[in-house]
Amino acid sequence: MARDKERKGKEGAGKDETPASPSRGGLPLFYKTPQILTVERHDKAGIRDDASFAFARDTNSVPLGADEIFVAQGHYPVVFTPDDPAIPVAVVGIGGSRNAFVGPGGAWRAGAYVPAYIRRYPFILVAKPGSRDFVLAVDEAADTFAAKAKAGDRRLFEGGQATPFVRQSAEFCRAFESQVALARAFGEALAKAGVLVLRRADIRLPDGKTVSLGNFRIIDEARFNALSDDTFLAWRRSGVLGLAYAHLLSMRRWLAVVPPA
Repeated sequence: MARDKERKGKEGAGKDETPASPSRGGLPLFYKTPQILTVERHDKAGIRDDASFAFARDTNSVPLGADEIFVAQGHYPVVFTPDDPAIPVAVVGIGGSRNAFVGPGGAWRAGAYVPAYIRRYPFILVAKPGSRDFVLAVDEAADTFAAKAKAGDRRLFEGGQATPFVRQSAEFCRAFESQVALARAFGEALAKAGVLVLRRADIRLPDGKTVSLGNFRIIDEARFNALSDDTFLAWRRSGVLGLAYAHLLSMRRWLAVVPPA
């Protein structure tokens, strides 16, 4: 059975891990060599139609947009990063920093929700040099990226123009970034109200071993229930309240992230 404990409250637990950072080495999680899409560089490029999620195998958490928290809570624990800003993330693995939802062949666990952060890959919005605008980029290190598209690949440009596939990908990324901003505002509201606390989850496996995830934050229900009426009503109007309840419901999903035998 999964148990939420104070970080210092357990002895003899397994290796204590922490949620993955949304960025690594200054780059967003998963991305290695993102390049702005241009017809000069990518006129012949394409994306292979590959449903493999192997690129997401070595992470234990993924950032969420605000709108998908309601869906994700039915599949994953939704927790908050330990440092401000408090970013909501879906926990997808515990023990070994491995994603329990990606199988040996790269398939996502059947029936489980795939977070938008993962579905947008290998595309991402990046700041245009010398401008405040954001433009679409592609990770050229992605296994699905082809510098020279072949038959069956999804072309990025045709006739010197971005293809519908690229335009749809750009719109998806813009919508996701909008929801990420709302998710961040949600976490900031919780942190400002003082209802977030550090916790650690310990899960005992059938073989008696314990796997742990620590250094994340969740809503403390006692503090949440002690909120003033004014704050409660303000959160109801702004949408924070519904997201908070979705987060609390997700605390029943810890067993879903147990590493497969």
